[in-house]
Amino acid sequence: MNFLQQNGIDSVWGRCYEQTATDGISDRGSPFGFYYARPDCYKAPNLDQGGIISVPWLSNDLNLVFRTAQQSTFTFDPNDPQDIGVATATDDSFWRAEVEEYKKQAKYNKIVTLVIQQEIEELDFTTGNKRKTEGQAILENLFKVLKEEGIQVVTVSDAIDMYKAAYPMETPPTYGLFGNIAATTPIIKSNKSLQPVTEPFSIDKKAQYKCFGPTYNGFYATGRVDRTWYYYYADGQKIDQFGKNFSYYDKNGLVIFNEGKSSPVRITPYSNLPKDSYSMGILPEMSAWFDTAKFIPQADVKTSKSAGGLTVSIKASTIPNAVYRDEAMPYGVMLWGNYSAYAVPANALAGTKILGQNGLFIPMLLKSGDNSLSLNFPSNPGK
Repeated sequence: MNFLQQNGIDSVWGRCYEQTATDGISDRGSPFGFYYARPDCYKAPNLDQGGIISVPWLSNDLNLVFRTAQQSTFTFDPNDPQDIGVATATDDSFWRAEVEEYKKQAKYNKIVTLVIQQEIEELDFTTGNKRKTEGQAILENLFKVLKEEGIQVVTVSDAIDMYKAAYPMETPPTYGLFGNIAATTPIIKSNKSLQPVTEPFSIDKKAQYKCFGPTYNGFYATGRVDRTWYYYYADGQKIDQFGKNFSYYDKNGLVIFNEGKSSPVRITPYSNLPKDSYSMGILPEMSAWFDTAKFIPQADVKTSKSAGGLTVSIKASTIPNAVYRDEAMPYGVMLWGNYSAYAVPANALAGTKILGQNGLFIPMLLKSGDNSLSLNFPSNPGK
């Protein structure tokens, strides 16, 4: 990274959010959007100011990619949704649903980047390759949707300039609140190429499923049999049965929430990383995929309303664990529901956000042992 900066390069494109398998890439745990990368590990934001801006290879449906633990599925590479059967030359409903979800993110972020990519080898103008011909039509469908929606199309370099103008020195709090388009899009809901399993992909399951990528804590993130991708969910929920999903990152870490749950279901810390975190390994993670969810603190959250606003009181305790040993664990609570009648108080930690009618997010940094926080959200006179 230092070498790049010394030679006038201020950004690098190609990191793959949540990928642990395809093309031998393992960037699981990195943020889902742009960020200033730390010099010793491109997968995590710089804890200090400045740095090379890391640009994702492409954008994803943050909800469905998280649920399936597989990046090369619900993405803005036309061949990915083509290969799992959720986009065709004659059905653009996947693109329309995805673009609508990304438009919503502009409510919560100063700048929203939608990265699209297509490999030159996937374009075919002479041989009549059926897969490539359909892939080109699917890409054209996406461009038509973008044009209809009046979405500005820029180069990656232009997007980086826009990002730097909005956030000149450091990675800002970044929000991703996605509904489940599988529940409302028939071509996804009826799809059979993604199926849940109720037992995680441990080392001894490799004989049953073709597992991919490196392991973490003895578990793979995903597996496949023939053309069917399998993902782990203990209660066996199908792809169309999940609710909303909220993802958040800043320079301290990545936290992810499922609708209705105030405590995170996933934490990836960005401080005190292992010395080999730059390599092919997965960044340390607390989640059900790797049998480390037991280390995620469960918050006790109480709210009380008054004439002047809303008081939120939070208690959460950390315990020593093998995943994270630093002094301050990235954390947060998500209160689902309509909190648009309130305003964020001045003493709230940076990143605290009222997400319109969808929820209220409060980030925290937990020290070892017991932690408590109380915030008074005043009534919003404009509501």
